Amino acid sequence: MGIALGFAPPGSGQPEPLLCDVAVRSHELDYANFEAGAALRLPGVRLREATGQPDAGCVGRLHGYVELRPAVALGAWELSLISSDGRAWFRTITVESDQAARALASALANLVAAIEDASAEPDELDVALPVEFEDPEPPVPDPEPDPEPERSELPTPSEAVVDEPGPIRLEIGPRLTGAAVFGLAPGPGVRGAGGGLGVDLRLPDGLAFGLDVRALTSSAAALTLVRMRVALGVGWVARNGIFEVPILVSGIIEPWFVRAGESARPLGQPPMIGGGARVAPGVVLPLGSLQIRVGLLLGFEIAVEAARGGLTPALALDPASDPILRAGGVELSAGLELGVWVPVRERR
Repeated sequence: MGIALGFAPPGSGQPEPLLCDVAVRSHELDYANFEAGAALRLPGVRLREATGQPDAGCVGRLHGYVELRPAVALGAWELSLISSDGRAWFRTITVESDQAARALASALANLVAAIEDASAEPDELDVALPVEFEDPEPPVPDPEPDPEPERSELPTPSEAVVDEPGPIRLEIGPRLTGAAVFGLAPGPGVRGAGGGLGVDLRLPDGLAFGLDVRALTSSAAALTLVRMRVALGVGWVARNGIFEVPILVSGIIEPWFVRAGESARPLGQPPMIGGGARVAPGVVLPLGSLQIRVGLLLGFEIAVEAARGGLTPALALDPASDPILRAGGVELSAGLELGVWVPVRERR
């Protein structure tokens, strides 16, 4: 029997099959044998089990639902075909059980051929497909993106990437100092003058640490008293606008010796030890990413020899005369300092 249901490639001149996609629900029937027989007789129709996915190429075309189930009468099968346009056909096939798959495949092919040539009127109209076999919505094509406007080679200021610096982790403040030292007790008077180097570390909350190295000299009667002080301190650097006030409390160790002309006379003395405070109110002025600092240096120190009794060095021309040079005890220092703050920032 000739059935004009074969799938014709575009341009072949052959009509496409009426039914494009058919979902089959088979009860107690070997679906593999049924599909093999139906595929030979319906080469242009996409057959699938009821649980399978519909063919994407059949969206928008007529498709159907086929149900095969044993009839009440022994040796009979019921074949139901519902198309997506609401028409339905119902057939009962009597066949031996071992020939059921092939016979039902032939019966479906004959029914589809009759529908094709309009010789098989539907048994019912307006029959709804099971929910899972309703017409799928045709896919909505994605809108084409708007063409990008032509852009210049150089980014606009709003598009330019600004490499903002990270937050400051700490500041390093190297500085130079110069000061004169005045004794208060014992023996008030000028104790000498000198200069030094220092460096401060300041955290964002103001906590600071300082290291100072100072050389101080005083001379009398061809003798020169040389003092080398090292101080390590901790404190606070307060700021308000361009104004700054470092306040640090330090521990001090201060070796000393006496020079007569070009030679130094070791007297066997121990170094002085003690403590002090440094206050340096001043201003900070921006210079690029740095800040220049200029301040007035004020210091207060108490130091004695690192020996039992805590003596302070005093030099005299002879034991019976008054001292001509003194060091240590209670002292004040005043001078200037010049430095710079170098920020250390976190990496972005």
